Amino acid sequence: MDQSNNDLLSINVFVGEEHLESEKRAKEVLLNKNITGYHFIMPDSNINFLIFRQDGLTYIIALASHYKENKVDELIKIANSI
Repeated sequence: MDQSNNDLLSINVFVGEEHLESEKRAKEVLLNKNITGYHFIMPDSNINFLIFRQDGLTYIIALASHYKENKVDELIKIANSI
């Protein structure tokens, strides 16, 4: 990732198949290994989230930036590297 733009990255991992209320308004995206993730941008903020499940774990990846833009491609790259 490019550090010059001061984006903030957060990765949270939970044991189990956590389902979050925010997934209902999220858009489905396909990650590698045939894993489906859920992407959404938090209303009134510049935070992009990607939620996916793998091997009994739930991953929540958040990327905050200074500009309100869709960061789904960056989030998918991060998820595929896990």
